[in-house]
Amino acid sequence: MIVYDIEYNNMLLKSWKDKGAVVKTIFGPINSRRFGKSLGVDLSPEVKQCNFDCLYCELKAAKSVKSYKKILPFKQILKEIKESLKIYKDIDVLTFTANGEPTLYPQLDEFDSMRLKDFIQMLKL
Repeated sequence: MIVYDIEYNNMLLKSWKDKGAVVKTIFGPINSRRFGKSLGVDLSPEVKQCNFDCLYCELKAAKSVKSYKKILPFKQILKEIKESLKIYKDIDVLTFTANGEPTLYPQLDEFDSMRLKDFIQMLKL
């Protein structure tokens, strides 16, 4: 079981910033038996945006939404992925998540069917 540890994540963010990265949406890396080394991409880092309000959700309760109200620009997400992949060169998988429901992200189809090697090639790392 993987537990999200806010203190550990803050430590990672500090280490990235110390290395010159400007990262808002990226967390991890997390080792997964199933996927290998995973880097998380949070498509809604500032506010919970979800079409459900599940009782078991670890996020604070919030009003359900049908679509994202606050949309992180696709190019900004790509930039932050690129910055992170410069630091962590041995990532096997990118895991897309959100503070809420990642499938509500309006440009999710841009990521659909892209594999990590496609990202690396596209971003010219």
